[in-house]
Amino acid sequence: MRSSDISADVIRAPSRVWLRGAELYLKRFARRHFNRIRIAVDAPAPQLDGPTIFYTNHPSWWDPIAIFLLIREHYPAWRFHGPIDAEALARYPWLERIGLFGIEPGRTSGARRLLAAADALLSEQRCGLVLTAQGEFSDVRRRPIELKRGLAVLLERHPAANAIPIAIEY
Repeated sequence: MRSSDISADVIRAPSRVWLRGAELYLKRFARRHFNRIRIAVDAPAPQLDGPTIFYTNHPSWWDPIAIFLLIREHYPAWRFHGPIDAEALARYPWLERIGLFGIEPGRTSGARRLLAAADALLSEQRCGLVLTAQGEFSDVRRRPIELKRGLAVLLERHPAANAIPIAIEY
């Protein structure tokens, strides 16, 4: 399935022009607001060879910016999408042009839309999904870590998908 084959009522393919513009803008934005960004890893970024889900904690509204820049740096040939609260997307509609799609958290219709979008995305080549698996802002020190069930459901539906965790702390 090509990006143009994704049904418009499920998800909109991102614009290359908007992606590049967002990347340039967000790099400058991050430089102005952060003293330093460090990535703690024991190995290079994993090579992606099939459907991929990046999942992360959600300590701040900065998270989508950090994840966007990380993925653009390490996987420029891949397309990634992620869910966002439909109300937030209504306030910032340009986010749809860089790969975000609206859902209604906590509602059955939101879960159905997430699953439909994930099914479409994870069936494409060089395309993946990014989830804030906690589903809401959460302090990084809170234990136990609680992830929403959607991640497990997606991995059951797509057992061949790579599941790559990202932990963020500011």
